[in-house]
Amino acid sequence: MKDDGSKNIVDFYMKANENKEKIVNNVTGHRSFSEAELTVLSCLMVLAREAEMSKLEYLDKEMDYNETIKIILIKSLGSSIDSLKNKEKYESIIRDYDNIEPYTYPARVAYNSLSDNIYPFYNPVYPEEKFINQYLDLHDIIRQGHIYWGAKGERLESILEHIYGCCILALGIDSEYGYSIDFDKLIRMLLLHETGEILIGDLTEWDVSKDRKKEIERNAVIEVCSSLENGKEFISLFDEFNENETLVARYANLIDKLEYDMQVKAYELEGRYDYDNIPSNVVTNSDSVKNIMMNGAQSVFDVHYEYDKDRYSSIPCTRRILEQTKKLS
Repeated sequence: MKDDGSKNIVDFYMKANENKEKIVNNVTGHRSFSEAELTVLSCLMVLAREAEMSKLEYLDKEMDYNETIKIILIKSLGSSIDSLKNKEKYESIIRDYDNIEPYTYPARVAYNSLSDNIYPFYNPVYPEEKFINQYLDLHDIIRQGHIYWGAKGERLESILEHIYGCCILALGIDSEYGYSIDFDKLIRMLLLHETGEILIGDLTEWDVSKDRKKEIERNAVIEVCSSLENGKEFISLFDEFNENETLVARYANLIDKLEYDMQVKAYELEGRYDYDNIPSNVVTNSDSVKNIMMNGAQSVFDVHYEYDKDRYSSIPCTRRILEQTKKLS
């Protein structure tokens, strides 16, 4: 049976992925901020605001936080949604955002507070600002995997941009397949899953053992979330992600890995790798990678495809998306 869903998702991801290169704001002494990064920071601001408001039990719920996060993500998509089943739904949200419809106002406030003037977050006063201040470090941390393989270019993907890629990939999967999972929880988990790297950097499976990585990441998450008086939910979501036992966590973990593989393909299509002259390091010199290269891999993506493909067997749509990504040329 023909599956247009995977093709639609790949087309959508590759177009929306351009937001990682779309510069929105500049800060002296730091990399310029992309649309992708400011979108993620805005969503995290909403989560931090909710955590702060929830400690005030005498107040009614201030707004629909899940809806606000969705609006912030969707408003960034523009014409990249043209291939999706949810195109009309997303177009309506983008139009309402541009027209400042009342229900989109919280999303506008959250996004504009960062895109118009990010400087206060470098000298934070309020708890949610202090929380966001820590995430600004992820803006300056480049994804280590791309460095291992020698990706070229003035601007390589930051961890914040990777988080954005994960969230838009989740939106695409929700649009095309609509599986019965807690989508709001999935997005929250993806927004928070790199929190530990604020303090420890982009550790990979090549740098430290899996168990040790989990331990030091969790300690870092606890420290980061301590800036919020009611940030326990964030630690709980991070634990669920790392334990990888629930359906939502399995989706989040595979989306996390799939987004990286798809970004590798995007860089390959842009000519950012020199496969014949890849760097010599712990990754490219590993026995598993050398074996793949000796058995017919013709590109950096080919190596990643062969190394990772079996990971996606538990959730078929992720394997189909990987296979569709492989067909791009």
